[in-house]
Amino acid sequence: MEQITLLGLVAAALVVISFMPQVYKTYKTKSAKDFSWYWLAILLLSQLLWIAYGLAIGNLPIILTNVCTSLMLMAIISYKLKYG
Repeated sequence: MEQITLLGLVAAALVVISFMPQVYKTYKTKSAKDFSWYWLAILLLSQLLWIAYGLAIGNLPIILTNVCTSLMLMAIISYKLKYG
């Protein structure tokens, strides 16, 4: 594995890990009222565009980061729909 790819994977892991406490807190407290629908929509759209970009250039760190982050973001969106 190239060093630059390894660097990208480490960065990807940190981005994904950074979302985990928020997803956990939202699940635990059953509250997502502090999340703006605009922020959630814009962030999800940006994640989907990053996935498309990563696929287009064949960049695994970009793809993995944004797929994992999108999944966690969708969890937050589902909590927002469920808990308000």
